[in-house]
Amino acid sequence: MSSEFDNAIPAEQFKDARRRKANLVDPTRTDRLPPHSVEAEQGVLGCILLEPMLFSQVEERFGANDEVFYDLRHRLVFQTMRAVLVKGALDLITLQQVLKDRQQLEGIGGLAYLASLPDAVPSAANLEYYLAIVREKYLARLIVQQNTEMVGQVMALGGVTEPVLARLERHREAFEVELHRGAVTPRYIKAAGDFAEEVWATFFGAQSNEIPGYTLPIEFKLKIRPKEVTLVTGDDGCGKSTFLNYCCIHLAQQMPEGEKVMVASFEEPPEAQIWGLTVQLCGTREFPDSNAGQAKFRSSMAWLHKRILFYAFMGIADWRDVLDSFRYAAKNLGVKVFVLDSVMRIGIQDDDYAAQGLVAALFGQFAIEYGVHVFLVIHENKGADKGKAKVRGSKLWTANASNVVKIERNMEKGEKLDDIKAEYDELMALPPGKRSAGDQKKLEENRQYWREKWDSHAILLKQRRKGTQQNASKFFWYDWRCFQFKEHRHEQPVDWLARWAKEKAAQAVATTDGHE
Repeated sequence: MSSEFDNAIPAEQFKDARRRKANLVDPTRTDRLPPHSVEAEQGVLGCILLEPMLFSQVEERFGANDEVFYDLRHRLVFQTMRAVLVKGALDLITLQQVLKDRQQLEGIGGLAYLASLPDAVPSAANLEYYLAIVREKYLARLIVQQNTEMVGQVMALGGVTEPVLARLERHREAFEVELHRGAVTPRYIKAAGDFAEEVWATFFGAQSNEIPGYTLPIEFKLKIRPKEVTLVTGDDGCGKSTFLNYCCIHLAQQMPEGEKVMVASFEEPPEAQIWGLTVQLCGTREFPDSNAGQAKFRSSMAWLHKRILFYAFMGIADWRDVLDSFRYAAKNLGVKVFVLDSVMRIGIQDDDYAAQGLVAALFGQFAIEYGVHVFLVIHENKGADKGKAKVRGSKLWTANASNVVKIERNMEKGEKLDDIKAEYDELMALPPGKRSAGDQKKLEENRQYWREKWDSHAILLKQRRKGTQQNASKFFWYDWRCFQFKEHRHEQPVDWLARWAKEKAAQAVATTDGHE
């Protein structure tokens, strides 16, 4: 039975073949090797090992022609990569195992050489440059090879004869094929008319004057649209994660059947997140140990199960693994909104600005290519000025974000209420005869005054879309009883699950009546 490995170089002949290849020289210049760049070839293979999904981009440029690699080690590695990807996932372990099974691992320099390939690449974003160099050197070798053959023919035949001219024409045609086959596919070049339907919908579609996209649970001049990244920033403990979780359940409710939200939080286990989401969804922390309470819990879990996925990892993650998981979820699991909380826990150092820029760009490109929305949570620089400059690594992260939202917590309110409570407890500890009714009334009035103050403040620092509002601001209140955010102080907790079920039932009745 034949396999994808049948055409590979036999192990026992591999080293001899490499030696013969290295001795291939121009007969007119015996001191010169054919044009090649070992470093660029290593760069291409290293980029693929860093980002296996880039293999398709490499094949797009090279086609099925493995001879673009001058070094036979690299040619063999590339062939094996293709075969591994046909069967499953590609990484350093699967690649070395296949080479080992075929007894070709030692021939290419062993595991040590394979492992050195990703280390030789500063950034996978440079792949296009490596591809251009490798292809340029291959075309140069092709010209050298063809002209060397022609020199031999001319010298053997004693002049330019018809067979020589015919061979020259065949060489020219072959070179033209190679030249065009390796050209960059213009997949990103579009005419204005290619976007006519989208622009038509903007002007004449059945939409209102509102900004298109999903809405947040509070009235805020920001809509959650596909192909965008929203950066959420704020001080430690300001409620970024809690607010985003609350947003997630409302975004999930608006999505069509089968679409989901995915949360990647590296500071809190999924069971704790699910508990908080359940409280926000049902508007209470209390689930009585009764048939009704158990039924309510089962209903909330069923609702979350259909709409929310988790990247179940705690600690310092690897951004490559996170991005690969996001790509898989977007392609296969129907995820349309992603939350990464936070970017400081995906293996990037604060002072590694090159890595920050690369990762910010890759997540932005991911949102565009897969038509999804990505929330990135990042802390503030405590010593910076106000605005976007306070975002840690601001120029790198904010430049690749379509929206930047800052969450502020009213620290003064919490401090004042704590002080008032301490004074009130101290007053009430006195004997009744020594208490001052005036002091008690003053403390109660002061406490009520500060309770009316806002708890959190959302500021829209940036919104890239034309015609949308920037620097919007919204104050809201946080209800610790249910982890919900409210536009008004006296709003009561909402059982969203029950409300949505009631609305759905009412819509069903209206639809039935309409058909009748």
